[in-house]
Amino acid sequence: MRQPPREDAIIGAVTRLIRDRGGYVVKQHGSAYGRSGVPDLLCCYVGRFLGLEAKRPGMAGPTKLQLHELGQIRQAGGIAGVVRSREDAAAILDGVDADRGA
Repeated sequence: MRQPPREDAIIGAVTRLIRDRGGYVVKQHGSAYGRSGVPDLLCCYVGRFLGLEAKRPGMAGPTKLQLHELGQIRQAGGIAGVVRSREDAAAILDGVDADRGA
């Protein structure tokens, strides 16, 4: 049975997609100096702030703290979501494009 892609592979594919579409993206690295729960990828795409949490397909979902942070981003007017593939991220970006009439 084939293993799902590793989270770092998903992050790499999503990062390339965002950059290829003209967006800005930063990988949030967890460390003792960082804030817990912050999404893996912090992005700006066509003037919109996005927070994307990467998770492996078929594996555990976001933690309560991660869900809280994603909710905070949405409450502030940003776009937040969980991505398990490049296609998930493309759907989010396509939604942003559709909202702005692109």
